[in-house]
Amino acid sequence: MVVFSQEDGMNGFGMMRLSHAAGLLLIGCILGCSPSGPEVETVVVYTSQDAVYAGPILDEFERRTGIEVRAVFDSEAVKSTALAQRLAAERGKPRCDVFWSNEELRTRQLVLQGILEKPVKTTVYRSRHIVINTNMVPVDTAPRSIADLTAPEWSGRIALAFPFYGTTANHFQALRIMLGEEAWTELCSSLHDNDPLVVDGNSQVVRAVGTGQRAAGLTDTDDVRVGIRNGYPLHSYPDARYQVRIHNSMARVSGAPNPENADRLIDYLQSAEVSMTLVDAGAADALPDSESLNNSQFNEDEWERIIGALQDNQETLRQFFLR
Repeated sequence: MVVFSQEDGMNGFGMMRLSHAAGLLLIGCILGCSPSGPEVETVVVYTSQDAVYAGPILDEFERRTGIEVRAVFDSEAVKSTALAQRLAAERGKPRCDVFWSNEELRTRQLVLQGILEKPVKTTVYRSRHIVINTNMVPVDTAPRSIADLTAPEWSGRIALAFPFYGTTANHFQALRIMLGEEAWTELCSSLHDNDPLVVDGNSQVVRAVGTGQRAAGLTDTDDVRVGIRNGYPLHSYPDARYQVRIHNSMARVSGAPNPENADRLIDYLQSAEVSMTLVDAGAADALPDSESLNNSQFNEDEWERIIGALQDNQETLRQFFLR
């Protein structure tokens, strides 16, 4: 698998992490100017799934099919947002075939913009959890809902990721659907009044809570599992009132250069085998046997409402949580 970093920039694929000779060969393949040997079948995927989880899956697809996978990964701080911007910039002359995100919001937004094609495929999910430092908060008296974190006793004691990006953006947009505009705005205001520590990503939330910088936070289950493996005194649980699931999602890029290979990769990524691989690796929660893998938390109309109000909602979030 050929891997490009998100740092490659918008002008071509940029600096390739390959030897000079291999780099020249790849450029020849991209330009279609390779005079010797058969042309290599390829598929390009932009993904916000962590490379440690996605890399082996993409390698296995390449091994089974003989299709060379070229992957561009993202950073935790901005996650799928930067890749979405890259896809928008390439609109009309796409270089990517498949968008694979570890959340849904940006995927749905890109579909409504015509940058990605319907249908959106979803698979395993992570849950949004409240995480506590068990040396600072007894489990039996811990907050059970995000609403509990607005109480005065939690002032200066909570952490969350900046809610413009990744799963935290999904979380706050989902809460607006669940609560309604007025109650959602009041929740954001009350959280702001409690002076939360706003960090770049969910792993930093776990670190802040695990090291005792904050007593509690909002994060994802996979980050909690990593924190526990790293020896932090953590306990977490889903919101007892407003449970939010963050599904992996994928879709073909409109005008994809390799549409057939794109569909083959999407089918593979949606397979039960890959889903269980992600669960076993700790990148997703286990699914009940009776639950469909392709099951978004919201229907199409609700997603359109979320996307339609996104700009106004982001202004509200900027007002309360801009650092």
